[in-house]
Formats: sequence, C-alpha cells, structure tokens
Amino acid sequence: MTFDLKHYAKELYKHNNGGASPKKITITERTLSNNEDFATMEANKFKWKSVDGANPRLAAPYPKDQSETTITLQPQRIRVFRVVYTPAESNVDNLILQ
Repeated sequence: MTFDLKHYAKELYKHNNGGASPKKITITERTLSNNEDFATMEANKFKWKSVDGANPRLAAPYPKDQSETTITLQPQRIRVFRVVYTPAESNVDNLILQ
C-alpha cells in the first residue's frame, strides 16, 4: 500500500488556509526520535564487520518507496516526516510591504 505524503500535506495546508496553496512543500524523513534526518543516520550508521553472511530470512529489506514523497507502508513500521511549508505571496502581503 502506498501513501502520497506531498498530496496529503498540500490538502492539509489548503484546508487550514482558506483554500490557498503553499508556494513550496519540503518533506524530510526523520529518525524515530526526530533528532536527525534519516538519510544522515543511515550514512553515519556503524558498518559491522562480520564473518557470517546476512541471514536472508531475518534481514528482509523494506519494500522500496515509489518516490521521496510517495511512500510504501508496512505493518508495524513507524516512520516520522518533517513537513515545512513556504507560503505563497498574496496581495495582502504586498500591500503591507508597500
């Protein structure tokens, strides 16, 4: 089963901002403790050297995500994402700045 995070985030923003769309949406996967980006944690993760090969029955990889924002959901897997919205300029903002 897949889930489109970007579409969901855009619809959530529009629902809470009178139908206005954001200029930009940035979505980043985070670690479960939310203290760093998941990609950074993976890159800095300690690589254990072992004599035995990996047990394929126990080390089954997670299914691939379709994209960075369309993810594949798996049972009993918790994932955390940070969503940052950049609001679009409006005429009201331009009037205030003048």
